[in-house]
Amino acid sequence: MSALGYIFWGAIITIIATGFILEKKFKSKPPEKSQNQLQSEHISYQNHHSHHNPPGGGGQM
Repeated sequence: MSALGYIFWGAIITIIATGFILEKKFKSKPPEKSQNQLQSEHISYQNHHSHHNPPGGGGQM
């Protein structure tokens, strides 16, 4: 592997390691959704699927 390859892969490993270290240090958690957000997502999901998947198929054969 050339020097350019060592630099490239070294940078990739450094970035990944830094991400893990910062995650451990700051104890990041996935975002929590409020009840209002969950309800809104549920309604939009139902609206989208009711328009795109009509009862009885309504599609091509």
